[in-house]
Amino acid sequence: MAAALGQQPCLSVKNSEQLHQLFRADIDCISMVNINLSEFDFNFSNFPNLKFLFIDNCTNINQKSLYKDLSKLHWFERLQITNSKLNKLDSGIVGLKQLTALDFSYNDFDKIPCELNLLPQLKSLRFCGMNLEASKQCCKLTNLKKLTEVDLTSCNIKNMSCILDLLPDDNRVETLDLSDNLIISCPKEIKKLKNLETIAIYNKGFKSFPPQLFELESLRSILVGSDIEVKFPSNLQHKKMNILWFSTLDVDIERYKIKYPNIFWDFYHMDELRFPFIN
Repeated sequence: MAAALGQQPCLSVKNSEQLHQLFRADIDCISMVNINLSEFDFNFSNFPNLKFLFIDNCTNINQKSLYKDLSKLHWFERLQITNSKLNKLDSGIVGLKQLTALDFSYNDFDKIPCELNLLPQLKSLRFCGMNLEASKQCCKLTNLKKLTEVDLTSCNIKNMSCILDLLPDDNRVETLDLSDNLIISCPKEIKKLKNLETIAIYNKGFKSFPPQLFELESLRSILVGSDIEVKFPSNLQHKKMNILWFSTLDVDIERYKIKYPNIFWDFYHMDELRFPFIN
């Protein structure tokens, strides 16, 4: 996985000495996996073209030192730190002016950090596996106007409105994944995602698609699952946008009951209708 994210294969680093002794202008990706970083000296000066850093299942990360050194790489683009017990986002991240992708999944965050506003070029945001069930603090990400992908899978989210409130009114979000959460309904505020193309709602207890979802003119794919009984609005054929324009409808007919008006027999603009687990 890590090797595929950089243009060149990722260099696997196990200690500080490797960073200090090697000079690799050809390396744009470094990975650190399963190591203790308590005394790690983050110095990337020997890697002038470093664009991506992948850290997974590491302990005792000195975040302040990490962000400080990364901020010196003005062309740095992608940061992924997962399963490493992070619980805050240091303001030192302000130096990552060109960062386009951030993945802090499966750490110890209990809210979406406001410091994300310091990353105006961010396009992809993944904060999966957090515990947001008790969080009522929604920080408006007003500066993330280039954000196109948001993945908050497995975050114990109950209130989808809070997540929508995170996004600027003039957002460009195209893909939204809120799967494996506690969401049971989709608020009418979903209409603010005018550029939304794909939405994933693999949530137990989610009963039906709201009419507002089908008013999104850019919508092309709906991914549903986890014991959901799929119901389409009975008057959907009167809407300007409807299922006929979707390129993908992902439905598991082995597990889910599908209810739809007669108009759905005519998939004139359907490029692909997927039925998982069916040969």
